[in-house]
Amino acid sequence: MRWLLFVDPPDHTRLRSLVQRAFTPNRIKASEPRLRAIADELLGKIASEHAPDVVHGFTSPFPIYAIGELLGLPAERWSWLQTVSDDIAGLVDPLHGFDAKLVNTRIAELNIYFSEVMEERRIEPRNDLISVLVTAADDGERLDNDELLAMLGFLLFAGHETTTALIGNSLVALAQHPEQRAVLRDRPDLIDNAVEELIRFDTSVQATPRATTAPIRVGDTTIPAGQQVTILWGLVNRDVRRWPDADKLRLDRPDPKPLSFGHGIHHCLGASLARLELRVAIPAFLEAFGDYQFDPETTEWKRSLSIRGPTVLPVTRP
Repeated sequence: MRWLLFVDPPDHTRLRSLVQRAFTPNRIKASEPRLRAIADELLGKIASEHAPDVVHGFTSPFPIYAIGELLGLPAERWSWLQTVSDDIAGLVDPLHGFDAKLVNTRIAELNIYFSEVMEERRIEPRNDLISVLVTAADDGERLDNDELLAMLGFLLFAGHETTTALIGNSLVALAQHPEQRAVLRDRPDLIDNAVEELIRFDTSVQATPRATTAPIRVGDTTIPAGQQVTILWGLVNRDVRRWPDADKLRLDRPDPKPLSFGHGIHHCLGASLARLELRVAIPAFLEAFGDYQFDPETTEWKRSLSIRGPTVLPVTRP
């Protein structure tokens, strides 16, 4: 698999360098008005329901629609992208079986569609991420077709399920801590800090497998080079040596910046997009649903070795 997540230098260095220019803070920030419009439209469709499932109606479609917008894909294709992403997601989670034939079919459909769009953008570039990716060059180097298809597939998958879970976790946390929700509603200027704290408090990617490339000392134990290890981000973000009251949700916490997006060369390429989606989604949801409540008995959670998030989240107003 040629996704950035699974590639090391020197290939990773070249690929990331070429792709990074598509994810400049200014380019991501410029999409905020459109993302707000998408969020408002989705929430408007479920606002009149008695106990809407906000995963189905909001937290799942919103990230994929945001990616579709950034890639410059037509809105009529966004629901199809969500279906494709959902079907492919089973491939990387061993707790659930998956239909290999369906996954192969979906990947083939995705490659055919993206190949057509890539060719269109080469002929007539637009102000979107696909145009940036197909024209990206560094010292004469360009992404070849296979690399482009792998990158687009990675952006679609990695930016969908993880952000869906992250928004869902945040909505649950705010319902469980209504005093903190009230703080944010009274002080909307806290949203950027609140996003960092919500990501720290209940991150979506709870575990990431890695391999040691050199001996590393952890406490009283030395892990040799070449060993398989798992980083537990949920525990990292609750380290009391960093935050003495780490188990508390404090939206005004000084410097809550989490390690959820990783570190070093594999720092999440889409971190700024994920933060923006939360920055848009949380205030929009609070405006639409106010002091909402959720029922733990009817809320369902993803069964996964790595990702934590609600899969069914009905909410009601008081």
